[in-house]
Order: sequence, then structure tokens, then C-alpha cells
Amino acid sequence: MLSRLARLRPHSPLQTQLTRLLSDAVVTEKGISFDGRDLLHIETRYMCKCEACFGKLAHQRLGLPLSGSLSPKIKVEEIGRMSEHYLGLKWSDGHEGLIARTMRGDYGPNPIHSRMEKLLDLTRRKNTEQKFWAEPDAEVTKPWEYSWVIKDVDNTIEFLTHYMRYGIVFLKGIPAEEGMLEVVEDGLKMRPLRTTSFDTVDIVRFKPDANNLAYSSGHLGLHLDLPYYYQVFI
Repeated sequence: MLSRLARLRPHSPLQTQLTRLLSDAVVTEKGISFDGRDLLHIETRYMCKCEACFGKLAHQRLGLPLSGSLSPKIKVEEIGRMSEHYLGLKWSDGHEGLIARTMRGDYGPNPIHSRMEKLLDLTRRKNTEQKFWAEPDAEVTKPWEYSWVIKDVDNTIEFLTHYMRYGIVFLKGIPAEEGMLEVVEDGLKMRPLRTTSFDTVDIVRFKPDANNLAYSSGHLGLHLDLPYYYQVFI
């Protein structure tokens, strides 16, 4: 195995990964030495990525004093388990934690939870998250109360999620004095809008004697109407 490793090209990803796993870490008088780096004892303590020391969402150290050092005479006592991304350490203050070996390790050992976990595939328009329907039903056509939708950001996200999932959404209770542009930009926070050949907001109104296919019950074929006719983006 080692002879094969020695023959790998210098920039081979496999070589880099194996080198990290096979790297030795030793405690020195001033700190520790591993992966070609020399770190001071106190420096390693401030690098700890365990949940007690590191805030994943803010990506910041926790519990730091307003001034001075957390523990000026602290030292590394033991070197523990080494993985591809982390090195386990025990310090003289009794704390056991881990420091990062890679950029991935800098984010801490556990997943970072966010809204995008369940919405990422939907925002990418993946078919598994979109609902294709032939006939409207109560869920697809349910009306949303405008005052509830704009009450807070979570309500607005739920409303827009419905729109992205089904491709259509119905709002009710919009104040008569508010124009559609104010509703979209100010109420739903969907800005900035791009001006198209249909103006900034395309408003379709009922026409009792319409002779255009768009106002009939038939299906529209695929078409393109110069969407950026008035506003060109390069």
C-alpha cells in the first residue's frame, strides 16, 4: 500500500487524503506538530471545534472573555483519535475536544441545520419536489389570506413554497388601494423585478368576449414572448 502511495502523482486527491490519515501528531515543548504545522498550546485550545466551544450557526468561538486569555498556561496533554478532517486533543484544564485539519473541518463536526435543507431541491426546480397536476383540487387552489402571508417571514416562505411546488397560488384580502406592484415588491418582498415586454407586472383580467386563446379553456403551447424586450441584462 505504501509503495503504491509513493508512486501517486504529487497533486493526486487520493494521495492528499491518505497523507492526512497517515499524518503523525506529536506534542512539543511549545505546542503540537502535525500536518506540517506547528501550533502553540494556547492556539490549539482556541481552535477547538466541539459543541461546547464552537457556535456552528454564527461560526464563532463561544464563551470567550471580554479581555485577556481564556487560560494562559494551558497545554496539550494528550493526542487522541485522528480522522480525515479532525484531530482529537485533551488539554491541561481537563477539556477534551477536536481541532480541524481541513477547510471542511472548520465548520464543525455536525451538520448545519437551515431552512434550505427542505427547500433547496424545490428552489432548484427538481421534479421530485414539484407537484404536477392535471385537474385542480382543494390543495392546489386554496386561497391564502394576504394579511397572514405578509405577517412574518415564515408565512411568506410557506406561501412562496406553495407557489414553487404547484406553479399557481391564489391570494385574497388584498387592500383595494394597493397595486399589484406594491403587493409583489413590498408585501411579498419579491424584488427587484425585471421589466419585460409585459411591463413590470403582467396583469390578466377577465374579458367576457375575448377571442384570444389565452382566455379560453384550451391548452397553450410552448412559446416565448421576448421576456426581456425592454430591459437587457448582460
